[in-house]
Amino acid sequence: MLPQDGWLADYMTYTDNSEADPAYHFWTGAMCISATLGRKVYVRSGHTTIYPNHYILLVGPTGNRKSSAIRIGEDLLEEAGTVHIIPGELTRRDISAGLKDEGTGLFVATEDFGEFLSEEHYKPGLIPFLAQLCEGRMQKRGTTPVSVCFNLLAEATTQWLHEDAHPAVLGPDFMGLVILAVAHRHRYLFNPPRRDEKLRGSLVARLREMAPWRGEVPLTPPAAGIMSKWYVGLASGRLRLIDDPRVDEWYARKQAHALKMCLVLCASQGATVINQDILEQAIGIIDEVEDRMLDVYLRFALLRKDGYRQLERIVSVLEAAPDRTMSHRTLRRRLQHRFESSGEFQEQMEHLIGWGLVTAYTEEREGPGRRATLYLLEPHVRMLTRNGM
Repeated sequence: MLPQDGWLADYMTYTDNSEADPAYHFWTGAMCISATLGRKVYVRSGHTTIYPNHYILLVGPTGNRKSSAIRIGEDLLEEAGTVHIIPGELTRRDISAGLKDEGTGLFVATEDFGEFLSEEHYKPGLIPFLAQLCEGRMQKRGTTPVSVCFNLLAEATTQWLHEDAHPAVLGPDFMGLVILAVAHRHRYLFNPPRRDEKLRGSLVARLREMAPWRGEVPLTPPAAGIMSKWYVGLASGRLRLIDDPRVDEWYARKQAHALKMCLVLCASQGATVINQDILEQAIGIIDEVEDRMLDVYLRFALLRKDGYRQLERIVSVLEAAPDRTMSHRTLRRRLQHRFESSGEFQEQMEHLIGWGLVTAYTEEREGPGRRATLYLLEPHVRMLTRNGM
């Protein structure tokens, strides 16, 4: 659900000649705006003041052009001069030093993100420190908290998240703060056209025009009514099949993520209030990114289950079937060499059905009294390991 006009729409046009997935470009473009706005622009929700800062992690297999997407956005910000890009490494010391004078900043982490947050190199206290920064506070021992606006744009492979990340990274207190922009593959463009210098100049100029904007951005009464109903309905809309505290934390913060996106869209489109159209766009964008995020969290959940590889094989066979549907007999025959007994196969099918990933139903076949059991793979389920994922 990409914007059809405004700065973000033009940014998507500008990056259309890049092989990186559009999702990477959209969230990198959103970061350009949120980092430019800093703490100068905000929206109130009850007693809470929400700023547009984001933690965005581009997730995909190796070679998926994640770094390329980040570099395009970083290049624009450097040219515009609207953001303090914090130099150094992903450490408390370098981030604190970078924020000390400016109070706002963006840290861009590509190759070194996985290194500093791996089990092998993780420094104790870094994740709680990053979580504190996301909430707009920086405090050193024995000092008064300082208000800051910190943005993080980084990249990682799903394999790193599953196998190499420090447990603190994967905890709900941190992952609930992060937008996971997930893409399974990149585009293939032979001899793409050169970048549009005129459009690039316009994007840079408009970032500079956004930078002085200050103050509260209110919701119009119709938008506030929609937000209230949507927020109340969040609990009933959860995919409870994923029993994971990270998902619970995501839903607890989903309203804040949507309001942050509202601020980004307002700046992109030159609006000074959050109207119904902008709110609905923001909710659609957050819902869309959530669909792919839940794939990642689903695999976290499945990896804790015995027989995960067998579950994954069942999902892959059903996904390749016409209409994602296959009879019990055909599926069992296709996978019989993977299971020691029909009882083991049936046990794994019951897991998938119980989690709501697969629906089982019966269908009449030719011949008296002949019925067949069919399995349907639900639309939101995708093969989680395709292309290295």
